[in-house]
Amino acid sequence: MISIESDIVLEKNEVIFIDSDSVCNLINCFIVNAVADVCNSIISTIVFENKSSAISYLFNNQKHTINRLVFLNIVSLDDDWFEILDLYQRVGALDKVYILSAAIDSKLKQKCINYSSVIDYIEKPLTMEFFHSIVSVKRSKRIYTLNNSIQFL
Repeated sequence: MISIESDIVLEKNEVIFIDSDSVCNLINCFIVNAVADVCNSIISTIVFENKSSAISYLFNNQKHTINRLVFLNIVSLDDDWFEILDLYQRVGALDKVYILSAAIDSKLKQKCINYSSVIDYIEKPLTMEFFHSIVSVKRSKRIYTLNNSIQFL
């Protein structure tokens, strides 16, 4: 796993899960809501179970003021979900992407983390501890950052 100092601090939070596994999506949404409660924050959770809907939402809303954290499930080297990562490369979107996969394949992991938008490759299941470690909410100064790379005042 890549060690990253993540500090996602947002006025408007949006977490997107792109995964065809509806049970995992339900658990992931529960985790996000639990962390939001602990952080006393509002985090919108959006789930896409098919690629076309995800692409339409992600890339037709490029001029958004919401910082987005995307969890994408990729399971093989020839997975057609790579199209989403290819689009991120082409348009230079600011979303931060985590690959959330049950596949334990070093070639797949390497291919994924070579994309500039991918922060890390993590193995399923998403845990509350991991999600909480990458998300924090600081309302007092009203300075918002996404992985210490973007700041809004």
